[in-house]
Amino acid sequence: MRKCWAAGASFIVIFLLSGCVTMSGTYLITAHRFDGTPLNSMMAEGSGIYTVKNAICMSEPGAVITIKDAKTGQEIQSESPHQCGGMPFADVSLQAANQKLEKQFSPIRLVTSAGANQSGKATAEWAGTPGPSIVENATLLKADVLGGFKSKCGLDAVQLSETRVVKYAVPVFYEVWVFDDPLSERDDKKTALSLVLRQRPNNGGVDFSFHGACHGKKMPLFQLAK
Repeated sequence: MRKCWAAGASFIVIFLLSGCVTMSGTYLITAHRFDGTPLNSMMAEGSGIYTVKNAICMSEPGAVITIKDAKTGQEIQSESPHQCGGMPFADVSLQAANQKLEKQFSPIRLVTSAGANQSGKATAEWAGTPGPSIVENATLLKADVLGGFKSKCGLDAVQLSETRVVKYAVPVFYEVWVFDDPLSERDDKKTALSLVLRQRPNNGGVDFSFHGACHGKKMPLFQLAK
């Protein structure tokens, strides 16, 4: 049985250099979305960091970017951390925002309270509905999944408080697992990650991956297009 963990997105490099300081050396650039979901890391040479920063911020408004010297591992204080401007989903409807979150296998969905849709403001809630996981009766697979949560984020089986079913469309099964987590930044001290299982052809086993931040982040109030 093969296991994999994946989270992130690819970036289109767009040359939008402006107001750049001359840099030299090789740098490791990492980033995470507004909800803490890690994005792909990449390397940049010299002032190429500005190209990468601009590309990330254009595709991921609100992302936080960290830049470190690839040799020493030291963060470049003059450039990092960098908070991208803009608010995620500010130019799209609630439906379009949630469609994007589904494609990203995000553990959250945006919702509006009664009468709030007119204002275009939305809050984040866990995706899916409470229900037993598809791995509940697959003892070995469940043990592997729980071991993955432990290895990736330090979350133990005893911390699991809820599983939620988001979407089952063979061969892909999409769930959200919610944990009690003292390291969560949320007021309720909860952390949720998406578990995505993919059935391999010809009964060749199951691959699974996790999506989301290891420790819950406080979610902003989202302003959507009206």
